[in-house]
Amino acid sequence: MLMTRPQTTALSTTYTQLHIDAARYATDDFNPFHDKLRWHRIVGNPFAGPLVLGFQQAAFLEDALRQHRLAQGESALLRQHGLDYSNYQFAFAGAVLPGQTVQAEVRSSRFEPGQNPQLSNRVLLRADGAPVLLGFKRESAAPLLDLPLPAAADGLATWPDRSYLPDGRTFLKRKFVMTANGKTFLLGAGVEPSVYIDEIEDRIGFPEMFPLSYLSCALLERGVHAGYKFANAPMVYAAHRYSISRRRMAGVASNTALNILIGEPTVSGTGAALRHTYRCHIVLADGAVLSSAEVVLAPLAALCSAGG
Repeated sequence: MLMTRPQTTALSTTYTQLHIDAARYATDDFNPFHDKLRWHRIVGNPFAGPLVLGFQQAAFLEDALRQHRLAQGESALLRQHGLDYSNYQFAFAGAVLPGQTVQAEVRSSRFEPGQNPQLSNRVLLRADGAPVLLGFKRESAAPLLDLPLPAAADGLATWPDRSYLPDGRTFLKRKFVMTANGKTFLLGAGVEPSVYIDEIEDRIGFPEMFPLSYLSCALLERGVHAGYKFANAPMVYAAHRYSISRRRMAGVASNTALNILIGEPTVSGTGAALRHTYRCHIVLADGAVLSSAEVVLAPLAALCSAGG
């Protein structure tokens, strides 16, 4: 039996370059697409300015989903059915530039009971009316993206930051969670930080997209390590998939260590359909997986040659 709750939640915001800088500085994202001093040096760049970060957009959608859950009283439903995993699936259909009106829309919740219950919503982000991000969020009792850890992931604390694990394929980037960076990231995303972090009220809770946002930094660091020239052969996000443990996310606090693992990419397709898919994990100090992710990148040159 499928149950649909007919309410839709919509929010809007406008980003400036200051929002972009806040988000990229908070997450150490040095992609030249977001850099006001370097964006015009990117070979074949069709965009008229620096771009809003993909994880800024995702965090704005996450907060729209939070507000939707609150308005619909769905927290009790999550607890009742043990829906402890947040699962996101996004496809990027365009870019967001400063000054555009950005609208987030969360469609009606659909609850599927049974042995594997799920609560799901379609989500959509528009910039000046044009779709730029489309996808779903699904709440489940088990991760919908359950990627096995690489065998070399044992004893991560013994391996230095920005190094390859013994398998020679898995890149390790280590970050430490800080409340100041979390608040700055939320500010950049157009989300009120005090909803998540308020020291006076002793409320410290990070959005799910904050640890995930470090995937961009880790991918960039891996590229630097490999000698990749970002401005000469730029790539853009095509799709993201994540599964996050909500229970483990609740335990993330200031100074929590995040071991970010980036595997070797799987290359598929040709021409405009060429894609590089990276399987990633964020692992806590005790070896527990906070989140699994698939990040799909597309060469900008291929998309532009196809009119994308």
